[in-house]
Amino acid sequence: MNPKQPDKIAAFDTLYTTNHIQMLKILFPNVQKEFRHHLAVYIKYLELQYTLSLQEGTPYSLKSCSDEDSTPVDFGALCDELSPFCNEKERSYLIQFKNIQNMIKQYKDIEAAMSMMKELFPEGMGAADAGDGEGNGIFNFSPDMLSQLLSPEQQALFSMFQNKED
Repeated sequence: MNPKQPDKIAAFDTLYTTNHIQMLKILFPNVQKEFRHHLAVYIKYLELQYTLSLQEGTPYSLKSCSDEDSTPVDFGALCDELSPFCNEKERSYLIQFKNIQNMIKQYKDIEAAMSMMKELFPEGMGAADAGDGEGNGIFNFSPDMLSQLLSPEQQALFSMFQNKED
């Protein structure tokens, strides 16, 4: 587990609690076992009540992300932070999601590079009309040729984006 994760969790818990709630949490292990579940529910109720009271009278509604926060989310890092708290199935979903995000980033990078190539060599890109229509002028490669360089997962993503333009 990342050493920063407990800090984030503790910081969140500190924001939405009171000294009274903290005292109840300290007393919790000393309460008789048959009453602990009642005390646990009571503590959670107090936390919820306190959290909701913080939102009263504010012009802002509860939401997960701020509109003013212009920092882009690093989904790869977020997946890494969530991973220790997941079971194996959820962890595999996170890995798949992270891989998809990486493929999308690679696609955007390739798309930007191709756009730059078209700007740098407009005469070369325009020569495709002289051939069979498949090539890209002086570069003489087709999308099918590019797709052969990709892994099967990337090929599926490539074909999905290629079909999107149709």
